[in-house]
Amino acid sequence: MKKFRVFIIHREVESMKKRIHLLSVLLAIAMLATGCGASAKYESAASAPMAADMAMEEAVAEEAYEMEAPAAGATTSSEVSQTVQVGRKLIRTFDMNIETKEFDEVMAGIQAKVQELGGYIEQSSLDGGSAYYSHYNRYSDMTVRVPSDKLDGFVENVKESANVTYISESTEDITLKYVDTESRKIALETERDRLLELLEKAETVEDIITIEGRLSEVRYQLESYASQLRTYDNLVDYSTVHISIREVDRETKVEPKTFWEEVTEEFGDSLYGIGRNCKNFAIWFLGSTPYLFIWAVVIIIAFISFRTIGKKRRLKKVLKTTEIEKEDLSSK
Repeated sequence: MKKFRVFIIHREVESMKKRIHLLSVLLAIAMLATGCGASAKYESAASAPMAADMAMEEAVAEEAYEMEAPAAGATTSSEVSQTVQVGRKLIRTFDMNIETKEFDEVMAGIQAKVQELGGYIEQSSLDGGSAYYSHYNRYSDMTVRVPSDKLDGFVENVKESANVTYISESTEDITLKYVDTESRKIALETERDRLLELLEKAETVEDIITIEGRLSEVRYQLESYASQLRTYDNLVDYSTVHISIREVDRETKVEPKTFWEEVTEEFGDSLYGIGRNCKNFAIWFLGSTPYLFIWAVVIIIAFISFRTIGKKRRLKKVLKTTEIEKEDLSSK
């Protein structure tokens, strides 16, 4: 009976040692994912259970050595730093307000230029282009994405095609964010590979469940970092240009003006406003002719009707007066 109890206790001790060994390896992998001092922290975490069993010490030391050695083809932190120094990750954005007398030509020219440069139109809207409002000036908002190395050429092309009334440029440096995200992704990939190796060596169901749980978390984080890197790459590789296009009859002069030039321009604007209002009234009047014709017919019919009714009433009144006079004469 005593021998059986000793055997049971010995098996429990061996099982506990294996669990401690597994937890130590998982803790070391988690420390490696932080990217700083992974080797030293792993050895510190693994030293406690190794004191319990000298045979286990050799196995853990061998695994620690394998984790410290970079995998074939993996990117180290020094290589990432060299990549940062080669080229920075910059997100460039332009905002432009332009006006033109040739609205359709400018719109078509911008769309053709974007396609020629290998970009695409992310968003576009048009206002005032319907048949009912065709006599009003049109307005369009566009958001285009063009390759970053061709951005300056595209902006210059827009400046040449229309009158620019407003332009602004902003640049955001995301190099540190990009490198940090990429480093975390590399660390998680290393942890994923080690977890897959441990999963092949796992002997108990509890160990398999523990490893697979952590493996699921690592895979989810890897997908998140990969998606974030793809977003960064798109913003860096394709710059964004917001363009507001307005159709005008007279383009705004953006050059500095003298006093008399301003007076002359103001006087010309007043005359232009009067002419524009007269033109709008003529357009409204001619465009409303069908309604005016209908109202004119209704008014004429009503006038004739009232006049006819009035004549009948007056005639009846005259006839009635004549009959009364005849009756008076006959009575006399």
